[in-house]
Amino acid sequence: MLIAEVIPPGDASGTGKLSDLNMLVGPGGQEHTAAEYRALYTAAGFALTQVIPTQSRMSLIVGVPRAAHEA
Repeated sequence: MLIAEVIPPGDASGTGKLSDLNMLVGPGGQEHTAAEYRALYTAAGFALTQVIPTQSRMSLIVGVPRAAHEA
């Protein structure tokens, strides 16, 4: 499980987009959309099962090992 900010896709506004810009300019990181987290989980051998928003800017991004998800 990750605790991270999930930015909206496309041109939809969101506070995470400013954070994304700051991360790209500074340390070279970036924020991700739910679809991008799904691709990252898949590449690591996991299946993203849920993105749970919280009352803060952060979301819980839940995944399980792909073999367990397919069983």
